[in-house]
Parts: sequence; structure tokens; C-alpha cells
Amino acid sequence: MDAVTFPRRLFTEGEEPDYDRSVVYYSKNTALWSQMHTTLEDEWDELENSKLGPLFRFTKLEFNWASKVAQTMLTMQVACKKKYEIWSAVGVQPVRFSLNEFEHITGLNCEYKEALTKPETVNTDEMKDFWRKLGVNEKLGPSVDELLAACQWAGEWSREDRLRLGFLAVYAGFIDARKSSTHTRVALASQVMDLEKFENYPWGRVAFKTLIKSIKKADVSKPFSLEGFAEVVQVWAYYAMPRFGEENGDPRPNNPEPPLLAFNGIRGKRYVIGTMKKQVLFNHMVMVDKADVYPRWDKEIDDEKVDNIIKALLGEFGGGWVWKPADWVREGISVVKKVKFEKSVKSEKSHGKRSLSDEADDDEAISVKRARTSDGSPAEASGAGWKGLEAKIEELFKDFTKKHFEEMSKTQEKIQVLTAQVAVVGRIVKKLSHPQAQDSVKSSEDTAKSNEDSAKANEELEKKNEELEKKNEEKSDEEPDKSDAGEGKTAPPGGTEDTDCTWLRTHIPTDSEEAEEKRQQEEQIKAANVMARGKSERVRKLAFTQKGEFQGNSTARRIILNNPPEIPNSPPKSLKIISKPRKAAITKKAANPKKADPKKSPPPKKADPKKSPPPKKAANPKKAPEPKKAPEPKKATGGNEPLGYNPFARPLEERITPMRAFVSGLPGYSAATALEPDKFDYPEWHWWFTLLTGFQWLSDSHMKSWATMMTHRLATRPELFKNDRICFLNSHITQFWERDWPRFQRCQMLPPNSLDWYFGNLPKSQPSNKRWGYDVDDLFIPLNIKNKHWVALHVSIPKRHITIYDSMVDWLDDAEMDLLVEPYAVMMPNLMHSAAQAEDKCVYFDAKYTHSRPSKDVPQQVGAGDCGVFVLKFIECLAVGYAAFPKTLCQKNITMFREQIASDMYHEINCRGPVEDPDDWDNVDLYDERL
Repeated sequence: MDAVTFPRRLFTEGEEPDYDRSVVYYSKNTALWSQMHTTLEDEWDELENSKLGPLFRFTKLEFNWASKVAQTMLTMQVACKKKYEIWSAVGVQPVRFSLNEFEHITGLNCEYKEALTKPETVNTDEMKDFWRKLGVNEKLGPSVDELLAACQWAGEWSREDRLRLGFLAVYAGFIDARKSSTHTRVALASQVMDLEKFENYPWGRVAFKTLIKSIKKADVSKPFSLEGFAEVVQVWAYYAMPRFGEENGDPRPNNPEPPLLAFNGIRGKRYVIGTMKKQVLFNHMVMVDKADVYPRWDKEIDDEKVDNIIKALLGEFGGGWVWKPADWVREGISVVKKVKFEKSVKSEKSHGKRSLSDEADDDEAISVKRARTSDGSPAEASGAGWKGLEAKIEELFKDFTKKHFEEMSKTQEKIQVLTAQVAVVGRIVKKLSHPQAQDSVKSSEDTAKSNEDSAKANEELEKKNEELEKKNEEKSDEEPDKSDAGEGKTAPPGGTEDTDCTWLRTHIPTDSEEAEEKRQQEEQIKAANVMARGKSERVRKLAFTQKGEFQGNSTARRIILNNPPEIPNSPPKSLKIISKPRKAAITKKAANPKKADPKKSPPPKKADPKKSPPPKKAANPKKAPEPKKAPEPKKATGGNEPLGYNPFARPLEERITPMRAFVSGLPGYSAATALEPDKFDYPEWHWWFTLLTGFQWLSDSHMKSWATMMTHRLATRPELFKNDRICFLNSHITQFWERDWPRFQRCQMLPPNSLDWYFGNLPKSQPSNKRWGYDVDDLFIPLNIKNKHWVALHVSIPKRHITIYDSMVDWLDDAEMDLLVEPYAVMMPNLMHSAAQAEDKCVYFDAKYTHSRPSKDVPQQVGAGDCGVFVLKFIECLAVGYAAFPKTLCQKNITMFREQIASDMYHEINCRGPVEDPDDWDNVDLYDERL
């Protein structure tokens, strides 16, 4: 009989990787199951007695995870080409982890099924309704975060829906077991609509497939993470080495079945490796019928050397096989890389470990270290040395190829940056082609020619830019990537910084450029004030709901200077119409007799005889209750229903259907329905995916598109809002103001385009043409904080106050928030004062605005990613006249809100998402070009 050969170890015996960091795993989310135990108390016995009962009973155990046990078992692996099993050599004893062992340990159904992970998706009306209850997009499977949030409102659900919630928690928390924010596969999750079918599905096979793929993919030479039911690996060690399990596994009394429930985890974590290697009693593998020794898998790969282990254990090589050190080659297949790393002069990160899949196909490679220490003949040592030399040359070639690839990647990134800068310059050239822009360019050219220091300034600018680029490059090389932190969890998919702003930050203006910019701002203010004086006594036509004569800034003057109310010259009838939406928006104040009487009594006493009739008409008791008798206020509950429209009404199906049809036809839609699509391969589908999917970060382009829509809605239907003296600003202004805040502190220079925003000339797609203070009392701004979180700013110009509405109040403390809001609290009054007409500068003085961040009665989100949706709804509530946020504004309805926002933008401004250039996220239909 020929000599029997067995597979090589992955690592040399005694030199396995050892590190202190824990193995990261995602199963048995403690927050999810503590909430499930409370929510599903009545259904828990039924769930424990189901075919998935072992998993539900496992959640009640205080199982202690031992990273060292799992790490040791996986670093003792031998090379195995098979896709769905692994073998580890503990000392000289091989132990197997395959579907047979997983089924024995967990007691789950592991029978064979075709198209295991791709069953037919259940997409019925009942499923859609249940997915809405969960707050999950119907195209995706629920994540752990979404199931945890659903527990808050599942108390009134039917028995079937509550059982579905429990089964989905097992699927997301154990069978799939990924990051808590990652969506599960909808095809598998939708099987829960048929409870009997779901319970009988081979979930054990699905769970094992997820786990074994994660193990095969992991680089165990360094700290790694495991997806799937990771605790089974630890229990496998206790099953394979029974005495080790008794001594270290903290066994439970009476040896319950299945073995998954027989241990409490770990008892004593010292000397784990030494204890394992001293074991003499082993369960090498689960003994089953010969026909079932090799579990059935589609497209499984044969491995003769691994099969030799099974044949030896089954006695096919003649009698019981006695395992001895000579059966295994001591040096692992990764030792060549390890020796090279130790001996090489260069110690770069590119000299990493070889991948396990490559090493598994190279079992005959002999290390240089072994060639030098071999006790064999000189001929044998020489042959081993040549093979080692060949391997070393091959590694050097791979290293060179990798370095070349890295250099090419850096070059490609530089090309992308230069392309973005060229695009910015192209937009600027396009803007300057306008006749008015050409005139301003001519004037600036004349000024530049008269400046003798312009050449020197340009040279200084170039030097500063070069120094800044070098600093940025050094910083990017030294500092680790910190982009994964967001809202206390993983980084949101969006929140990327505006490309123009990134480029402009590298431009440091000279003193001459700042002086020229300041001169242009002053000329712009003068021109706008001349135009304003040209209007007859500043009479402006307001909205259809406000047909009275505009009274200048009398409101602000009364509030700030405590002057008595001015007696209007306009007819009382028009005053009634102006006040009507305000009274209807907040019915509590209108219904308060104590506050209503003082308003009625003073005007008749102070009014002149000539002007007395109009006030009497306005105070006529028969006409005063008219706003209260309006049909809309009667529907209000607690005085909180606005006069305009309900922002929380479920969108009509005839509005959602065309939007869904458009989205389903986007490139990449069919290939990326369950997972987040690639931002650059499928930019349009990625844009809509992040808008429609729960826990996904809304980017700047989403917020800007929504602000454009609201501005359009205000211009076309002002009667829907509390009044038309409001303005919706997008996040573009905040990017410039945040960037130029240090410059303003240095030289009181306002950021670019600030005056265009002040006069209502921006954004170009939907300019309001309203001047702050004169035509606008309230500004609503979505503020991006560190590309990790959104908050809403409500700037009240008459009150000189900024209110911050935050859906995660605990995420940032008040001191940090004060620093973030300070640029707006300082620069806004400065802008108002600088641009005000001479006679109004005393009203719009430049003292700092106050600000506050209320926490009481402000809805809070559950989990990460939905802050942008909450911000949009905060602003919409304030704009239509809500006195307090209703209970409808909650995490439960987030999916409905996202669909509502998407369908509104689709229909009202014909928004279709980003177009053409994937890098240009601001290019949204009807949204103007970048500034």
C-alpha cells in the first residue's frame, strides 16, 4: 500500500498566531433578546416548543463567549479544499466540523433543499402590511435594529404577527447573524408569512452555510470576526474534547440535549491551548451511516487528503488508525511567509500572510527554515532549498505586483480629484459666461491690474496650497480611517463631504482678494437697497392668505425695542385674514379667553375717533369666533392640528405606484434588492435605495432636493403653511459657513454667496426672492454635524433665537452643540445688520443670537441612520403650524415617511435622482448646479 498522506497544517505546530483581541461575533444580541423576552412573554412557551426551540431556549442561558477557544480551534486548522467543512489538528488528533456536527450540536433541521438561500419570495398584500407594521422596506429583510424597534409597538399585534416577530428575531439574530444594522435576505425572511412552512424550513443548513462561509473567509492570522451562529464553534470544541468540556465549559446539570444547551460557556480562561493539547479523549467526528458521512452540497469540491482522514477514522486503511506525529508535517503552509516577514529588511504592511485558499493548493511547498534545519541528506536539503528559493522569488514578484497596483490606485485617485477640480472650474466658467458675470469680471480684472502685488500673492497662494496638500497627505498616511463612527454605530452610507467645499478649503485667499470680495459685497448691498427703495413705500404683495399691506419690520421693532403696537392703516378685514392662519394653527391660544380679552379691549380705547370704526369691526364679537368655526380646526386634537395639510397622512397608492415602477426599472435594481448597491456602479439606484430604506443615512442631495420641493410648494400653494414669511434653506449654505467661520473670526468677511441667500436669489432652481427680516421671519435649515448626524435649525429673526431640534439628544452634549451652532448665531445677525437699510440697522443689530436645544416632547429615533428623516419632518411640522410634535412622528412610521418624501419629490419637482456623473451628487433634476 502506498504511503497515506494527510493535509498540511495552516500554521506550524507551536507557532500558531496568538493575539489578545477578541473574536468579534454578532449572534445573540443581548438588547434584542431582553426586549423579546418581555414583548413575547405570552407566546414564549409556544416558541420554545417549536422546531426552532433550541435557539429560543439558548437565549435564556447566560452563555459566556470565549474568544480564545474559538481562536485556538480555528488556528489549528489543516488545509481543506472542501467548501463546507473544516478540520483541525489538536496535537496529532484530527477533529471535523461539518454539517453533521452542526446538526448534532444544535438539533436544527439540516435536510437538503434545492435553492436553499433563494426560495420564492412571498410578496402578498398581507406581507406588505406586516412589513409596514415592522417599519421595514418591503424589498428588504428586517435587520436586528428594526426588529428591536418594532418591539416597542408590537404589544397590540395579533398572536400570528407576534409569533412572526419571534421567528424573524431568531433568523436575524442567529441564522443570519450579521451587524445589527445589516438587512437580512428578503427571500428567506418572507417565508415567515406561512408559520408552518417557516418552522419546517431547513434553517440549520442555512445557519451552517452562513457560519462556514464566514470561517473560510476569515484571516485567522490576525483578529477576525465571525458571522452566523458563532457560539457553535465554542461548543464544538467541548463536544470534540469531552474532558476539556467538563473542565472548562462550565457544564449544566443533567447534561441537557442538544449539546448546545449543555454548557454555560467558559470556566477559567488560562492555559487553554496547553489544556487542549493534553487531551486524550476525542470525538473526531459524528458517526453516521456511511451514506451520510459526506453531507450533500451543490458544487462541493473533492479533497483526496481530507478524505484520507475520514477513511483512516472509518478503518478503511486496515484496522483502527493510531495517530502519531509522523502523520502530519510539522511546518505549516504559512511558514514561508512568516520566515520572510522575520528575515526581511523591509517591514511593510504589504508583507502579509498568504491567503489560506492559495496555500491549500500548494501543500508541497517546503520552507527555507526547514531546509536549513533538516536532518536529511545533503541532496534532500538542497532540493528543499531550491523549492524555498522558488517560493521566495514568487513572493517577491507578488510583492512587486501588489506595490505596482497600489501606486496605480493612488494615481487613479489623484486623477479623480483633478477631474473634480476641472469640473468645478468648468461650472465657474459657465457661470461667468453670463453678461452680468462678465461685467463683474471686467471690473475685477481692472482692479487686479492696478494691484502691484498680485503676482507675489499668487506665488504665495501656490506655496500655501502645496504645503497644505503635503500636510493632508502626511495626515492621511499617519492617521487611521475614522469614517466608520456615526451616531454611536457604524458609519452611515451617505454623509460624504461636498466636493466643491473640499476643493475650496485648499484655497487660502490673499489680503487683496479678501478686500476685493468685501468691496463686491458692499456694492451688492447698495444695489439691493436702491432697488428696495424704488418700490413704493416698501409695499409688497404677500401670499393669497395675507392680502393686507406689508407693514415693514414693525413686528421686529415691537419685540426688540418694546414699542407699543402700531395702528395699521389697512382695512381691518385684511388684518383678520392675516391672523386667521396663525389662530387656526394654534387653537389653544385662540381659545384662551384670558389672552383674547386684552387684545380686544385696548384698541377701542386708544384709537382716534376717525379710526375707531375699523377696530370695532375687527373686534366684533359675532365675527371673532369665525376662525374657531372653520372645519379644519374642529378636527384638531388638543389644538395641535394645522390649518394646511397633514404631513403624516399615508401617501396615496396612485402616487407611490409610479414612483416604485420608476425605481424598479433603474440599473442594478434586480441585482441589489437586499444589499446596499454600489454607489458608483449604480448611482441612481443607490440614491433611491438610501432614501427608501430604513436606517440609511440621507445625503446632502436628498436634503437639498426636499428643500427645493418645499420652496416650490410654498411658492405655488402658500395657503398650506402657517404663513408665507418662512424660508427653506438647504444644507449648501451650512457647508460654506462652516468652512469660512475661521476667516470670519479673523477679518469679519462673510462667506461667499451669503448675500444671494439673504436676498432670496439662491438656490437658482427655486429662488424665493424674499429678503430675510423684511419678507421672512423664520428660516429652516438642516445642519450636517461631522457627516455623522443631522439636526434641524429653526431661526426666528424677530425673536433673534435659534432652536435646535435633535432626534438623538444624547449623541452630542450641549457644549459641543454650542460650538457647532456658534457660526450661525454670530454670522447671521452680522449679515442682517450689514445688509439692512440705513434706517433699519438699529433694528437688525449684530449682537449674537441666542440658541437652545429642547429635549422634552421632541421625538427620538431608535437606532442609527434615520436622523435625516426626522429632521425633514421636524421642519415640515413647524412650517405648517404644529404647536407640538404629534405622537405620529415616531420610529414606527419611518418607512411610511420615507415613501411619502420620495413620492412627493417624484411628483412635485420631477426628481429622478443623481444623473450622469456618479461623483456629482448635487446634480439632481430641478436642482441647480453647484456654486
